Amino acid sequence: MAVNMFHENRQKVRYFMLTPSRLARRRRSSLEAGLVAGENLAAWLNRTPGHDAERSRSVVLEAMRLVGEMNRLQKKGAPSYPDDTRKGKDLRKAWRSLRTILDGLRPMTWSVLPTGEGYAVELENPTPLEGAFAELRELTGSGLLDRLQQCRREACRRWFMAARVDKDFCSSDCQEEHWSEWRKTDAGRDKMAASMRRWRAKQRRTKGRKRT
Repeated sequence: MAVNMFHENRQKVRYFMLTPSRLARRRRSSLEAGLVAGENLAAWLNRTPGHDAERSRSVVLEAMRLVGEMNRLQKKGAPSYPDDTRKGKDLRKAWRSLRTILDGLRPMTWSVLPTGEGYAVELENPTPLEGAFAELRELTGSGLLDRLQQCRREACRRWFMAARVDKDFCSSDCQEEHWSEWRKTDAGRDKMAASMRRWRAKQRRTKGRKRT
């Protein structure tokens, strides 16, 4: 991508190129910001809730659900903006619900602050809910919303940023405990017994082939 930057006399032109390496650095910076925001948002969701905190938490979780639903619709071929197709109508429904949540937040006040890197635009005196939505903005902007997951183990259910989309547990301990608990259930015992029957049958077939 080249952008013409003309001097006042329009005789000299400089081209500012977004090279692949610059695009990669920009993308990496966005991902890093998203990962940090996801970790912060997970910590916020895991805090011991009070009455107001639980209400704020439910608002953020609903917004996350709606954005996730809109992302899934887009991956299935829905348009970028709602239209009169079936998927477009489904997108409009989720979009309007999300807009209702966002429009219900009180107006935010922003300020300009000097930093070591220059000036930064920051949210001034954010409420916990506003702070959570600021983190959600970074997370959704980096495309990492699906990495913010809730631990599959029922006794845990903590929020965490997953290294992979298919990671279901916040730690190896929770993973081991979950499957240990699952093996004690009727469904777990039945599946383990069926697995053992298949293994023994395979062993008998292998021994039979060796004898012949």
